[in-house]
Amino acid sequence: MNNLKHTARLTLVALSVAGLTACDAQRPAPAHTSAADAHTFHLKLEERSAPLTDYSNGQTRNVKMVSMLVPDGWSFDQGATKNFAKVDCADTSGRLAINSNNPEKTMGIYVIPAMASMTTSNQNFLRQKEDVMHNFPNVFACQNEQQIGLAENFQQGVPKLFADAQIAGQMESVPGLSAELPGIVANANRSGDSHITAEAGRIRLKGKFRDKPADMWLVALATHRTVSLPGGPVTYNDLPLLAVLYAPPGELDKNDKLLMTLLSSVQVDQDWIRDSQFFVASLYQKINGAYATVNRIHQEMQQDNQRAAAQQQAIRNNTANYAAQVHSSVAANRAASLDHSSQQFALYMGDQAIYKDSSTGQNVQLSSQYNHVWASTTGNTNDYILTDSPSYDPNGKVGSSGWSEMQMQH
Repeated sequence: MNNLKHTARLTLVALSVAGLTACDAQRPAPAHTSAADAHTFHLKLEERSAPLTDYSNGQTRNVKMVSMLVPDGWSFDQGATKNFAKVDCADTSGRLAINSNNPEKTMGIYVIPAMASMTTSNQNFLRQKEDVMHNFPNVFACQNEQQIGLAENFQQGVPKLFADAQIAGQMESVPGLSAELPGIVANANRSGDSHITAEAGRIRLKGKFRDKPADMWLVALATHRTVSLPGGPVTYNDLPLLAVLYAPPGELDKNDKLLMTLLSSVQVDQDWIRDSQFFVASLYQKINGAYATVNRIHQEMQQDNQRAAAQQQAIRNNTANYAAQVHSSVAANRAASLDHSSQQFALYMGDQAIYKDSSTGQNVQLSSQYNHVWASTTGNTNDYILTDSPSYDPNGKVGSSGWSEMQMQH
């Protein structure tokens, strides 16, 4: 799992984002739903921002970075690992480490920002990469290595990532992702100059996570994007989705649905992705002095982002032929995200649906794995109840808010 070894240290450090560190601040105990409803969860849609300084002009502004559903009372933090500001083989930078856990810190998810490697025998391309890394050793991090399958990746990588945990079983499919992946890949391969293959899986671990006994899932999506170049093809090997889902020993299975719901809700903001791409383009501008080339790269990035933004807006808007447009937009957006290997888990995971929030008139993308979804009608309108129980009514049971049931749009 050589392309995981850059992430073996889970310590969070501040790099180019001012004031961005991980924290474990305690929150109030969560508002529990009825114990009889095993799959009833009170979740809040939370966002995180950070001050970002543009090194080219010294100006600082607050940038929205990521959002996700968080159980009431849990912490939610994002941060930067030691390779946060480095550019990997696929010219990706600024991936986030994302953490959410319960007040006892015994259950939660941790997203590990991996870095892409490459596989090629193209000597001209290798010389160019090596020259750049030699002259800018603290900026670029790229390794040429043999391409391997995800199962072997797990076997090689787990001992490097987890000193106190061992594999406890074989690789399994990822609910809501593995079944959808062939269609996402096929759609991504319909256009563009590259050819993509992808594989998703998860493997069970037992041991300790952050010094506490835990059962865990290590969940991953591996992508391999091959580009034909003069001198031979180059394949970029990436893990755009790599996360640990953990719970106390013996409690992982009963909390699997909740933890997968949280993971599938993670959305990295388009402004953050755009700024990260512009950061990479600016680096090449300084290195090459090739303003025309950089402007072309940045223009292409902007066009990609505009398309992605338009697709996401189509998902949110209540327009004519809504269901057909949503299906089309989701498929196209997933394919685009796969091609760019972004941390858009909410786009990779297939079990998503659009719900109409009658209190705000807005459409919200949430997990489709629950039979009933309720939205707060007062106070925090980013408050939701997801439940499998047809008889459960949160009014008078959860907080002081009023609740109305949302309708699935497709």
